[in-house]
Amino acid sequence: MISPLIGCSVKPTKHRVKYATHMPSTFAQRFKEAVKDRKLSLRELGRRTGATGATFSNWQNEVTNPDNIGAELLRAVSSELGVRPEWLLRGEAPKQPQNYREQMLQAHRTLSPVVRNNEATPGCV
Repeated sequence: MISPLIGCSVKPTKHRVKYATHMPSTFAQRFKEAVKDRKLSLRELGRRTGATGATFSNWQNEVTNPDNIGAELLRAVSSELGVRPEWLLRGEAPKQPQNYREQMLQAHRTLSPVVRNNEATPGCV
């Protein structure tokens, strides 16, 4: 069979394709994913939120029950990771707040004189 997308022969298969829409099922898995996506160390996350790296290590290793996490710490961590607290705690979609992209653009504009009106200054990557 010739694939119209890649223009070469493709052998049909009866195996199902696993798509990247898999949602992590536990709090620890969601937390790990969010930390990885933001490319933060647990120590840096602790510095930004006022908690310790050991606290977050316990979260990742499922030592701490997510029901015992304080609301203020959960909000601070969710904010730093750019995810909704409901997603982090219970896996309720969507992962990111609706205005997350706009918040990130605004923060970037504030910190970087290079970005204006969603465009980079000529010559900058």
